[in-house]
Amino acid sequence: MNTKESVNVLKAHNEWRRGHGNDMPHGPATIGEAIDTMIAEVENPRYFAKDVQSFFSWADNNGWYYGKLTELWYNDEEEFEGLTIEEILKIWKEATKL
Repeated sequence: MNTKESVNVLKAHNEWRRGHGNDMPHGPATIGEAIDTMIAEVENPRYFAKDVQSFFSWADNNGWYYGKLTELWYNDEEEFEGLTIEEILKIWKEATKL
C-alpha cells in the first residue's frame, strides 16, 4: 500500500469511527497495513534540497568531513571515532533544532 492509499484508508476509517456511515469501510488488516505504511513514512524522513544544503553548510562550518573510503563522518575536534550518516544527521537535527 502506498502513502496516498494509506491516507485514504485512514481518513475513511476515522470518518466511520466518528459516526459517519454504518459499515466499517475497511477491515482490520487493511487498517493495520495503512498504519504500518504511515509509520514507515514518518520513521524514514525525506530531505529536500534546502535540507541537504543546510546539512552540508553546517557540517563544513563545524569541522565535519566525510571519509569516502570508510563511509563515515569525522571531526578532528570532537571525540568521535567516525559516525554513520544516521548518527551525524541526528547531531545536525539537534544542533539546528529540526
